[in-house]
Amino acid sequence: MMADTQWMQEDDGKSPGSVPVGMINQLNAEFIRHKVAFVVEAGDLTHSGSVRSLDIRATFTQALYNAGIGFFPLRGNHEPTAQAAAEFLRIFPQTRGGLQNATPRDALVSTEDDDRLAPVQVMGEPFLVGSRFSSPSRALSGLSYAFDFNNARFVLLDQFTPADGSANCITAQQGWISSTLASRPQGTHAFVLGHKNLICPYQPDSLFGTFPGDSLAGAFAAQDAFIASLADNGVRYYIHGHDHFHERVKVGTSDGSGKAVTAIFSAATASEVKVPRATRTWWDPAELPGFRRSIHSQQVNTVGYYLYTVDGPAVTVAYYAADLDSVFDPEGNWGAGHFTITQTPDLAFQLRETFGYGLEGQEFLVSQGASYTGISHASGGTTATFLAGRNGHLAVDYNGVPFVKAVNLGWQPNPPGLFSPVLNLWGLRELGSAGPPQAYALSLSFDPKLLDPRVVEQGWIGLATPLHGLWSNAVDGNQGGTKTFVKGPWQPSYGLGTYGVDSATGTVWAVMNHMGPFAVAPLP
Repeated sequence: MMADTQWMQEDDGKSPGSVPVGMINQLNAEFIRHKVAFVVEAGDLTHSGSVRSLDIRATFTQALYNAGIGFFPLRGNHEPTAQAAAEFLRIFPQTRGGLQNATPRDALVSTEDDDRLAPVQVMGEPFLVGSRFSSPSRALSGLSYAFDFNNARFVLLDQFTPADGSANCITAQQGWISSTLASRPQGTHAFVLGHKNLICPYQPDSLFGTFPGDSLAGAFAAQDAFIASLADNGVRYYIHGHDHFHERVKVGTSDGSGKAVTAIFSAATASEVKVPRATRTWWDPAELPGFRRSIHSQQVNTVGYYLYTVDGPAVTVAYYAADLDSVFDPEGNWGAGHFTITQTPDLAFQLRETFGYGLEGQEFLVSQGASYTGISHASGGTTATFLAGRNGHLAVDYNGVPFVKAVNLGWQPNPPGLFSPVLNLWGLRELGSAGPPQAYALSLSFDPKLLDPRVVEQGWIGLATPLHGLWSNAVDGNQGGTKTFVKGPWQPSYGLGTYGVDSATGTVWAVMNHMGPFAVAPLP
């Protein structure tokens, strides 16, 4: 996943036609290294939006095709015209049927920077990625589109002028969005993507309009319907670009329904990266008491990309970023500043955070200083319960708003040899943290009737995690602590590394500082 490939300064010899090819090539190398199945770009493929710039963007996608990797683009507000729509459809036929490596020969253009950029030659034959492609209308065919890949459905939304010049807005697409999400097979994932953000404090320019100008009340009503549709159909993430910084935020409806979706602001690949607006929000919160935003993480002044890994019912997202040696300008759109670079950097990407969810699971929002105690979820006869732990992360966002942790529990079926389903945890570690999460105590229940009583009494089962390809004692995954076995219930005095079996309650427990995954298993 990537977003906003824009070069806004003079060409530095690696950024022809307002396209930051020097940085795109580095992201392509990362995607190839990680052996991804396909890449999605959430709009603003160029800065100028010209036909030639779009052709340059398509030309330097070829490295992905040569590696057997698909590419699914969206337009952004820098490609909003009918002319741009027509060229987009011509050079990216995959948006209407999945056919990759089929860029028209006349769109594979030469640039004045080719001696520095080393464009690759076309290799191999066209290939297909995805199935069951659909669009909301003939005019939007291949602009707004949906497709399936394995056990996930992807819905990509275009809000700009189509090739025939007709009107286009997300509200008119809502029926198709809802039916497309609702019609996917049971037990599958869905991801919804657009270029622009949901309504937020940072800029009055969103998926549902630009303010002042458009009706704020109408925009919130449309957004409420959109969020409700995603929530009702089990969509966890709305993924977008546009804002040029990384953020995860839970966005609720304005009508007080309690329905919400996590919006992922995707970091840009651009010569200008922005910061959140630092002034007062542009609407009166008293008018919209039901509208809620809960910020989980944020990072500015980076170029970044995302790896979305779908493993059966579990999704894990890894955010990688490279810091920029940039110059800050406090002036910018909507009263927000931005960082600028004028030369293509060598990008040193590092993993900054992971997050995710399970289809069979639940998310818990934990404020700063609040306890994890009592967080609990059950599946397949097994209950996971936090016995101790606290959100001790005291960081704030760019505007001083405290972060809230989104702790997710999710389950996967247990493989042979385990005595419970597998529990996945996400959200305990802070963005950018090189160390382990803070210590916490966790228990998993099991059915004692399935085991010889001697196995339980002797502590031959316990809370386990996979280490070096084997299910091992969960505390062996800790950083620090003292490994100590206790026969009986957990006590608040027990330190990091203590673990035990409580035959009276049919639970195993451990005090840990890593995130598993976990299961009840025989211990060597």
